[in-house]
Amino acid sequence: NIPQSNLFKWIAIKDIPKSISSLLPKKTKKIRLLVNDTMRANIFQGTLDEVKPILQVQALKFKSPSLFASNDFKRLTLVIPIKNKDCFGSDAFDVYTTRTDLSVHKDVLCAN
Repeated sequence: NIPQSNLFKWIAIKDIPKSISSLLPKKTKKIRLLVNDTMRANIFQGTLDEVKPILQVQALKFKSPSLFASNDFKRLTLVIPIKNKDCFGSDAFDVYTTRTDLSVHKDVLCAN
């Protein structure tokens, strides 16, 4: 098993496309990026959903947005830790995911 910390690296906001950085809170300077090159080169729609839990763990651990994106940054899942009173004290996230037509869809998730 590879430790999660080895699957991610910090990436500066200036190094990601504006289409992604515009989704982030304004004060964000860097985010966690999942860096598995094989996964990033071969993204399937199901993969974007399957990485949400590991992105949530990183977002909570580092109190920072976490991103999984294709090498060209056109397909992605972005998890941002937020405060949400509707989650009744549980951790909450804004989650952005691209659809098959490359449109970006936003959900709000409460952790279990």
